[in-house]
Amino acid sequence: MKQFKNLDEAFHHHHSCPFCNEPMKLGYSRLLVLESKTIVTFQIGDATIDVDYYDNDVIWHSEKSKPSKLEIFRVLTTCDSCSKYGYVLQVHVDADVMKVIGIYLNSETFSIELGDELYEIKNLYSTGKTTYDKFDRVNIDTETVKASGWSGRRNSTISFPLIPMDINNPEKTLDRIKGLVIFS
Repeated sequence: MKQFKNLDEAFHHHHSCPFCNEPMKLGYSRLLVLESKTIVTFQIGDATIDVDYYDNDVIWHSEKSKPSKLEIFRVLTTCDSCSKYGYVLQVHVDADVMKVIGIYLNSETFSIELGDELYEIKNLYSTGKTTYDKFDRVNIDTETVKASGWSGRRNSTISFPLIPMDINNPEKTLDRIKGLVIFS
């Protein structure tokens, strides 16, 4: 798994979507500038924890979120504009030293729409696997509803050992995986 030295580096892994160049949206967290510090606030339910953006110190936590010995927060980063790319970070907090001790790229996902097919490729760095899903477009045509969309039905999920993603040329990654599907 790729490790980042601080939240600044992790949040700039892909600050903008590699497909549409729009800003990525950070889930379960928000960024604040207070006095001379830049603070990231993680909030999941009633739990809140504030971490210094550059030096990884835990500045504050709510009593409901007082971390156990090791607490792992998940940060989902997605493109709300095109919905073709997203990644998940693991943020490891050590309660004894009140510091972020690890920030890891957990997974990356991209999707490609080609005609009546939608492909989703996900690299799960924590498990060393790549998953491949293919969805078919369905047409609903009734007297009251005319719609077209993607079926919730996957043709099948296929797992491979980790395959490097070429975000600059996702079709190349898709073609490589399609070549391997024949042997699955």
